[in-house]
Amino acid sequence: SARVSSGPWLSLSSAAAEKPKEEVKILPGGKTKKKDEPAITLQVKERKGRKKVTIVTGLETFGVRLEDAAKAFKKKFSTGSSVVENDATRKEVVEVQGDFIEQVSDLVQEVFKVPVKGIFLIGDGGRKIPIAE
Repeated sequence: SARVSSGPWLSLSSAAAEKPKEEVKILPGGKTKKKDEPAITLQVKERKGRKKVTIVTGLETFGVRLEDAAKAFKKKFSTGSSVVENDATRKEVVEVQGDFIEQVSDLVQEVFKVPVKGIFLIGDGGRKIPIAE
């Protein structure tokens, strides 16, 4: 029997092996749900008076340590920044004192190498708006 070691079918199978399969979660009733894409969300909230806070969530989905991110924001913006637990979701988020939404987006892309398509703004009414527009 002849053994074939090359051919177009081999390149197809190796290309298919390299492509990661989408993770799918099976829900009750046989429905399927795709795993959420990693995303960073930026939001500005009002504090007392005219003071504002920029809230950054989802950094950990890109492998960024929250403490390192808070330290980088403190140093870059010369303002307070800390890791706190979000009241609503019980997840840890980074809070930066002041309205630094554009600067945080730029810094996350440059320093932590997060793709721009993974960054979203939380607009009025809680809508998620891609920053890449």
